[in-house]
Amino acid sequence: CTGIVGFKNGQMSMWQYNADTNTATDLANWGSQYDSFLATGPLLRLGGTSMTNVKTGSSSFDGVNPRSMIGRTQDGTVYMVVVEGRIANADGLKIENMLNLAEDLGLVDAINLDGGGSSTLYVNGAGVVNRLSGGSVRRVPNIIIAK
Repeated sequence: CTGIVGFKNGQMSMWQYNADTNTATDLANWGSQYDSFLATGPLLRLGGTSMTNVKTGSSSFDGVNPRSMIGRTQDGTVYMVVVEGRIANADGLKIENMLNLAEDLGLVDAINLDGGGSSTLYVNGAGVVNRLSGGSVRRVPNIIIAK
């Protein structure tokens, strides 16, 4: 996890996170400033700059997989993106392809979220709108709800 996405008063912020140098006190301080936040990653773009360390070194993670990402444009428009994979006619993307997609969408800030079978996009009134790699919705520890 190389980044944090935080939400306060309907606004989204992102910043870099380093588990080797940031402490539990840092996390507690950030937690007191935001309505909610999530440490995840890798961070793909920050302030309009693409990250150079998006690969983790894990072939299973860096390879082609279903993926999820959240990001925002300069005007504050938030994108919640799910890429289907491991199903017919949808292989997924490599992590560096997600970086390219964030650039193509014009996202100034973007972060990779949990992927694989956890990549699910639910729209109120429509239900799950993507095809799930595992065939059914699975339990996940974190969700982001947009109103």
